Amino acid sequence: MLTHMKLVVARISNANLYKVYTGEGNPAERKFVAMFDAVNEDELIAMLPNLVVEENAPMKERYFFNLRGVKVGKMNYVENLTTKDVLDAVVEYAQARKEVVA
Repeated sequence: MLTHMKLVVARISNANLYKVYTGEGNPAERKFVAMFDAVNEDELIAMLPNLVVEENAPMKERYFFNLRGVKVGKMNYVENLTTKDVLDAVVEYAQARKEVVA
């Protein structure tokens, strides 16, 4: 669980996108951290363990690829935030959403 920074995950309902932001409260004050392209929570959860991160990308933006080499997400550099923090937050969100839907 994150101790140093709260992450908020939101589904963009009119697109197959999940966006990750820092902080709570006023959306205008949140920093955009990452975005994932998935049809639903099941696909999101299935995809996460297999992601490959583009390590040589500039610090500002790194891309996530699935095992077929398809770009399925991106992460902006935010100080003190690791790729694992982002993936953990997204998994937690997706599992909680699945339970609500079920």
